[in-house]
Amino acid sequence: MTAETLFYLLAVTLKYFSMFPIALIFVFTTHPTEFAASLNRIGLPYKIAYAVSLTIRYLSDVQKDFIHIMHATQARGVELSGNAPLLKRVKNVSKILGPLVFSSLDRADEISNAMVLRGFGRHVSRTWYSQ
Repeated sequence: MTAETLFYLLAVTLKYFSMFPIALIFVFTTHPTEFAASLNRIGLPYKIAYAVSLTIRYLSDVQKDFIHIMHATQARGVELSGNAPLLKRVKNVSKILGPLVFSSLDRADEISNAMVLRGFGRHVSRTWYSQ
């Protein structure tokens, strides 16, 4: 391991640890519909603006699913607290990711079906309720 590699790893780690709180603040303080409407007003196509809105709304659902799956896993006796060694906790958290991915895929399928049934993308433009 060279000094350049260590410097690169330190730079990447600092980048992620500095951007993560900013991203959290943005997600928790931004209203998705108003943000999507403003993106559309500055010239972004409404399909992309609406996809951004859905993504911001979806993050809270993923968080709730993660908590539910984590509690169900803990009820089955899988140790996720600070009492378990770090490697065992990482391995046990990875057991949560499988069901989380599958529930996310199911929800994405429901959302895409609902969008198709409501005629999303049929027109060139759309009106925004928040305006």
